[in-house]
Amino acid sequence: MKVKQRVLSFLWRKDVEIIDTLGNWFKCKRCSEIWSPNFLTGGRQPRGYWQCPQGCNKEEEQLERSKRIRLVRPIVGRS
Repeated sequence: MKVKQRVLSFLWRKDVEIIDTLGNWFKCKRCSEIWSPNFLTGGRQPRGYWQCPQGCNKEEEQLERSKRIRLVRPIVGRS
């Protein structure tokens, strides 16, 4: 899968759409909030760039993070 397709798929799962051709402006599909993240050096997106400023999809990130932690956590008492 191409990088652009992966990014679009990721944003779709987060209920976010890109509303310009350069990918600088995003729109929340839940509340219609529009935002542009502050880019990092070299034009990279900051961590959490896709999160709605109103917090509409923030709980999903916390849920995904807790799933990753559970998957990585070692099982105690097993050899």
